[in-house]
Amino acid sequence: MKKIFILVSAVIFILSCVLGMNENRNTEKIPTSVKKIIQEKCVNCHTSIPDEHVDDFPKSQTQCGSCHIPQISEDCKEKGCTECHLSPSETHFYLRGYNKKDTPEQQAVTQSKFAPNIIPEGKKCIKCHIEDAEDGTGAGFPSLETDAEIVAAAEKGTLRSWIQPGGFMAKYLKQNEARIITDWTDNLSRNRKMTYDPYLIAVKTKSDFEIDGRGENPIWFTVPEHIIDLEPTVFTATDKIKLKAVYTDKNLYIRAEWKDSTLSMSRGGWELENGSWKHPYYDPEDSDNTKQSEDRLSIIWNMSVKNYRTVNGCAVKCHGNVPGSSEFTDHEGEKADIWHSKAARGLGVLSAKTVTAGRVNPITHEALTGEYHFKGFLDDKVLVWYKAYELGYDLEDSGRRGDKGGSAYSHNRNKSKKAPEFMEFAPVDFADAMVLTQAEIDGGEAIVADPNAKNFNKLKMSEAWNVYRDLNALVPERILRIPSGSRGDVKHYATWKNGVVINEFCRALDTGNSNDDVIFDPSKAKEYEFSVAVFDNCGRGEIPPGHNTYGDGQYQILKFK
Repeated sequence: MKKIFILVSAVIFILSCVLGMNENRNTEKIPTSVKKIIQEKCVNCHTSIPDEHVDDFPKSQTQCGSCHIPQISEDCKEKGCTECHLSPSETHFYLRGYNKKDTPEQQAVTQSKFAPNIIPEGKKCIKCHIEDAEDGTGAGFPSLETDAEIVAAAEKGTLRSWIQPGGFMAKYLKQNEARIITDWTDNLSRNRKMTYDPYLIAVKTKSDFEIDGRGENPIWFTVPEHIIDLEPTVFTATDKIKLKAVYTDKNLYIRAEWKDSTLSMSRGGWELENGSWKHPYYDPEDSDNTKQSEDRLSIIWNMSVKNYRTVNGCAVKCHGNVPGSSEFTDHEGEKADIWHSKAARGLGVLSAKTVTAGRVNPITHEALTGEYHFKGFLDDKVLVWYKAYELGYDLEDSGRRGDKGGSAYSHNRNKSKKAPEFMEFAPVDFADAMVLTQAEIDGGEAIVADPNAKNFNKLKMSEAWNVYRDLNALVPERILRIPSGSRGDVKHYATWKNGVVINEFCRALDTGNSNDDVIFDPSKAKEYEFSVAVFDNCGRGEIPPGHNTYGDGQYQILKFK
């Protein structure tokens, strides 16, 4: 018995030593060449937030917003940014096109216009973020200041995603530097190699067909499936998206399928509580990252962005040529075509139907089971150069501009923004209740929900709300309408069924709008670069951006066969 005890103790000791060695193994073996590159290219921005800034930003802005979105007073929110930031040439756009010849005043905001209630002691900001920095400094997340942090980022796969072709840090590294880091990280993380297959093959068919959102047309079963592996994020758990493509002499058709455990189709939304309207939260005690939003898919087609495949990818939208230049392309004349499907802002404008009623979460108002069909349009936009002054000073969308024409949605809220204007009187099912169209309003299916309106009827509103409540639905915060002009080029029909979402898209190969659309011409070019992002119940203005492009999503290639 004593010998057994000694033997077991020895084994335990040896295992503890081995485990201890393994615990420190990775940090001890970070190649010097890797650490050198990270120190030179990454740490300057990926550093801990200075203590004096920790309390300046809420938890909900610990991503990009903590550096790029200053906290402003309620007074400034009412006045709008242009009250102090008078013109693009001396404020917003100059920061995006940082030039050392420009003075700090030109770079951020002229000192006479630097309002103290926006950023106290503006000179301090300029001193740290511009004057003493080669390209401007910030606070990237996570910090890469220690070996342990570097290894954690490598093992998780995020470091690999940042610098792979199309990754949002790829443009800051030379090709050999990216190779040095990826050769090391690929031994630690499960992320893809640099030689993944990016090709989505579009097969030609003779006849055009009507999409229905179910993805069951026989043609889909005769063409190859392209699977894009994605790295799940805290917001979007999807690990892959399945694509198929066919085309005719006139149109391009794309089928996209992925798993999503919930159908999320509210962009804000309204619910009635004790006679007052409010926007819902998952948890009233914690408003961070919990506001209602929508499921979305975004495809960016490269039109004229240089080195899209090898360097930029879709990262060109969010990480521009200098820190802070988000939502723009980097160089003059560069454009990208954005297809943006929005469950709450266009998908159900033509039809929203519950095929099989299922369980709906009464708190989040998301469908958990059942089958739901939708017909509508996606939002067609174009990404432009960061100094495209001729397009105006757009504080809302920056360089992501709507195509010429009208959008598929407007706000459903009264002048005080404290209540909806309209609601359906008797929605027939969950899908119908979650979509409010201008056609329904014009057709007499809606009633006034604004308590301040002259023809408001409290009894009718209460009766209508009882229907919404029984369906576990919300009154939509958007009124849908058929988009006009180039903004409505892409049809979008979709089905969500028990955790699987299928989308079908149809667009003319040549829309005649070459200024804001990619023109597909298989007779002249067989390959077209694009990127894919999936969003699960998240969106700008509701919760911090949380989309899934990590993995192979940064760039793909549509190839006409």
